[in-house]
Parts: sequence; C-alpha cells; structure tokens
Amino acid sequence: GEAGVVRWFALKFSQLPADLALPCMLELLTVLPQEVHSYKIAVRPERRRAFTNELRANTSAAFEILTSCLSQPGERTRTQVLEAFGSWLKLNEGAPLPAIAAAAAAAAGGAAVAVSGEDAAAVLARHPLVASALEGLQGSGETFHAAVDAICEVIWTTVDFSSPAQAEPSSAGSPTGGGGGGNGPAGPPALSSAALPLVQAIVPAIMGLRGRFAVAARRREAETGRGGNSGGGEGEFDDDEDSAKGMARLFCEVGEAYLALIVTAVAEVRAPVEALLEVAAYPDFGICSMSFNFWHRLSRQLLSSGFSSGSAAAAGPEEAAERERRRQFFLPAFERLVQLIRGRVREPESYPTWSKDEKHEFRAARDEVGDTLDDSAAVLGFGRCLALLVEPLAALSRNLQQQHQQAGGEAAGGAAAGGGAAGGSSGYDWRTAEAALFCIKSISRH
Repeated sequence: GEAGVVRWFALKFSQLPADLALPCMLELLTVLPQEVHSYKIAVRPERRRAFTNELRANTSAAFEILTSCLSQPGERTRTQVLEAFGSWLKLNEGAPLPAIAAAAAAAAGGAAVAVSGEDAAAVLARHPLVASALEGLQGSGETFHAAVDAICEVIWTTVDFSSPAQAEPSSAGSPTGGGGGGNGPAGPPALSSAALPLVQAIVPAIMGLRGRFAVAARRREAETGRGGNSGGGEGEFDDDEDSAKGMARLFCEVGEAYLALIVTAVAEVRAPVEALLEVAAYPDFGICSMSFNFWHRLSRQLLSSGFSSGSAAAAGPEEAAERERRRQFFLPAFERLVQLIRGRVREPESYPTWSKDEKHEFRAARDEVGDTLDDSAAVLGFGRCLALLVEPLAALSRNLQQQHQQAGGEAAGGAAAGGGAAGGSSGYDWRTAEAALFCIKSISRH
C-alpha cells in the first residue's frame, strides 16, 4: 500500500495481543532488511534492487516503530529493538549520514519538513535509538552485543565514501561491504561534514570502555597463567571473551573509520591509538589480531606521498616536513606495538603435541605478526625496529651468562659438578632465539 510494507505489517500485528505481537514484529523488523543480502531465494536482479529500494524508503517508518517499542518493558524487548536498528542501518551499506539522519529526523519529528544534513545529523546524535544503543554498551549479555552491532553500523554512517580526499591503494571500507567500492577513492573515507555531533556522542562512549576492557584482559591473563592475579576489587565487570571481543571490535571500527582524522597526528587522537594498542596486548591472538588492519593502513598513510589535504601542487619540502612530523608522532605507538607482538611468534613448549590443524593456525598467526612487524619497520626504520627485535636475544644472553656464573660459583664452593652443568644447560631457551630470528627475517626487506 501507499503507507509502505513496514506500516502494513505494523497494522496487521496491531490486531494481535501485545505480548504476542511485539516480539514477532521486532523479529520481522530484524530479519526483513537482512533478506536483501540473502540469496537462498532466487529472484531476478531487478526485483532484488526494487525490494532493496522499497525497504530503504521505509527506513523512517522502521525507526518510528522501533522508537515506540523502546517504551515497552523488558530487557529482551530492548535487545530486539537494537538488533533491528542495526539491521536497518546495515541495509544502507555505508550510505552518507545525511540520508540516514533525514530518516531519523522524520521518525523523531513526525513532520515532513526538509532538514539540512547538519540538522538531521544533530537529530540522529540525540535520537532515542542511538541513545539506547550507547546505553546498551554499559550492559552485558545479549543487550551489549546488540548495542555493539548497532553502534558499529552507526560509526560507518558518519563517513563519506564519495570523498575524493586521501588516495591510498587499500581494500578497506565499510564492514558491510558497501563502502569503498572498486571505482571510488581507495584512501581512508573522510568524515562526513554533517557527522560531527554524532561522532562527538559515540567516540567518548566507546573510549569509556577502555577500563572495562583492561579488566577483561587482566582476568584473561590470570586464566592463561600469563599474569599475576585477576584484578581483585574490580568485580563490577564480569565480561567473558565474547564481550571483550565486542569492545575490541568497537575500538577497531573507530580506528579504521576515522583513520583520516587519526593520521593528522593531533593530541586528540591518542585515545583511540592507545585503545588499539590495548587490543594488540590482549592475551588471545584472535582479539589481538583484530587491530592489525588498522596498523597496516596507518603505516601506509604515514608513508603515502598523497596524504596532504591541500592541492596536489603543494610544496615538496613542506609536505615532507609534515609527513615526518606525523611519523614522529606515531613512533612511540609503533615501538610499543613491536614490543607487544614480537613474543606472539614464540613456539609454545607443547607445540610438538599439537594437531596438524593447530600447527597450521599457529603458522598462519606467525605470518600475520610478521606482516605487522613489516608495517612497523616501514614507519620506524630498519635500525630501530631491529633493535627492538633483538632485545629478547640480549635478555637471553644475559640470563645465560648469569646462570654460567652461578654454576661456576657453586662448583668453586663445593657444589655438585653434575648439578651445576645441568643448571647451565637447562637455561638455554632456543624457542626465544628462534622467535627473534623469525621476526628479524620478517623485516629483512627494509
């Protein structure tokens, strides 16, 4: 009908009992936009495009219904609302924010008045659905994960993939797959001119999760035997690995979406960069490696000759000086990154007992670390990166010397010679030496 498919469904469900209609309606609003990307049902391309356009035209109606559902009690209802909100944002596949924000403004205001992109963005920044998603980040369980999905989609509505600013060969784009298309600019997407109010709302909320993530990391270190204790006295946080992965995902999305801002190397970007270092420090490699794409793209931007926002005819010395300033700004971060990941390639003592698949996964992880070390060496320079990579070898050498000196003292004092020899032999850690050599080989091209 003229009211659209969403309002038609809402009308039909309104005739059912509320306790039955509400969860069914929310489930439908979640699944309906997801069907755009489902190929289980074979339809002609033109019909699929028509279906997609029809649903996008109903975004404002969906936002309006979801907003009204927020007043309903129950944590499950709130979770379903956030899941549906994320689905409708994902439907737009990284579309510029004003298009999404206009729909939100129409849903919030109810009046069919034209609003500028800036006004619409301001409406979206304080929209109840966005506010509910940001509030959901402070929760746990299914609500937290639904909020993470929704906020990740909100992040990618704030960047403009049509911007011709930075040009860098890169495959990065919107996580929904609709952003950095093949013929568009390959560099990091620029921040939408209308997006600042929304960015100012979501970035501080995400950075506020760093303390919670640090607690989860310490607890995981204690579980794996890498740390001392699990962080007693911090019982207000009880996040599992999935929740830690959700927080890491938010940090990574902020870093990748706003790379064009981060690469400007101003003081305000230190927080997201430090958050991504904390992701790299997480004990589990599956979470640690989530940050690798950001470091790869940042290193390429720092070395790119076309990063300046001025004209292409900018003075060479000025551009070189600015590039060096930015590189110097990020040197401590890349040095810390090398220190955090160099030990990831060390072969565990239980490696010989692993299955074939486990060994293959470990070798693949080593290669990922090697690639990131290569990116770091490009920024740090071979000499500085090499100095960081040989630090474990130097520490190993010092330990061996101390053990030999101790063994010699025991022998001179009348200790059993056999025991002294055994102590000196058992101190050699060939796995640390092999890991250091692997790291050095990874940066050898520099």
